[in-house]
Amino acid sequence: MNKQKTILLLIAALAIIFTSPAFAANIDPLNDDSQYAYGENVGWFNFEPGMGDGVTVEKTQVTGYVWQENIGWINLGPMPYGGVTNDGVGNLSGYAWGENVGWISFSCANTSTCAEVDYKVTIDANGNFQGFAWGENIGWISFNSGLEAAVPFKVQTAWLPSPTPYGLTADSTMSCGEIQLNWIDNSDNETGFSIERASDPVGQWGEIDTVGANVNTYTDMGLGNSAHYYYRVRAQIPPGYSEYSNIAYGHTRPATSQTDRLVPPTGLTATAVSLSQIDLSWHDNSIVEGG
Repeated sequence: MNKQKTILLLIAALAIIFTSPAFAANIDPLNDDSQYAYGENVGWFNFEPGMGDGVTVEKTQVTGYVWQENIGWINLGPMPYGGVTNDGVGNLSGYAWGENVGWISFSCANTSTCAEVDYKVTIDANGNFQGFAWGENIGWISFNSGLEAAVPFKVQTAWLPSPTPYGLTADSTMSCGEIQLNWIDNSDNETGFSIERASDPVGQWGEIDTVGANVNTYTDMGLGNSAHYYYRVRAQIPPGYSEYSNIAYGHTRPATSQTDRLVPPTGLTATAVSLSQIDLSWHDNSIVEGG
C-alpha cells in the first residue's frame, strides 16, 4: 500500500512538472527582485514566479508566463497570434493573453490609437522595462515605478538592446547632386558614426565620411545627376563598431536645366609652394561648365 502511494505521488509530481509552463528566463539578472510590474486594479505581476523561471526576452520576441496574484497566468507568446514582439532595440508591441482577463496590449500602435492614448513598453540600455501596458479588462500596468515611489518596483532583463543605429533613410528631394541621410541613434556611448556607400547593395562598400557622437544626419554632396546609391551606417564604440544599420537606397534627381547639370566642385585644397604662390586644386563634378 505504501509502495502504491509512493508511485501515485511520483506520477502526480511528474504531471505537475510536464503540464506547467516551460521557462528559460533572463529576468532579474542581479537577483534584487527586479521582476515585478503593478496593475492599478489587480496588483502585482511576477515576471519570475517561483514555479519555473518565468519570462525570456529575446531580440525578436518576449515569451513565457507571468503570474498575477489575482488573475492567474498570463501568456506572453500566445499562438498563433504572435504574442509580444521586440524590434531588436527594445520597443515592444503585440499582445499577451490572460487566461481570465483577455488581451493585454504592449503598445498603442497595435490599435493605431497613439494620437488619443500614447502608451508603450520599452526596454532601456540597462535592461529596465519602461512604460505602461493596457489590459482591456484590467486597465493600466506599470513596469517601473521610479526610485521616488514609496514601494519602488521594476522589471529588468539581462537582454540589452543593440546599440546599432536603425531607421536609416535617404532623401533625394533636396538639391541636385545631394542625398540627405537620417537615422536613429540607438546608443549612448558612441564616439561617432561611420557612413558607407555602395553602387550596389551586394557590391563593394566604402566609407565616405564620419560624423561625431549624437549626430543623426548627413548630406552626401557632389554626386552626379540621376545616380543611384546605397547607404549604411554603424556606430563607433571603442574598441570597435556596432552592427550595420539597415541599408537605405537613394537616387539623385535628373538634370532639368543647365543649372541642374552644374554640380559644385568638391575637395578644394590650398598648397603653399613659395612665399608668393599658393596652388589651389579641386575635384570637378560637372561636365557642362564653361569655366
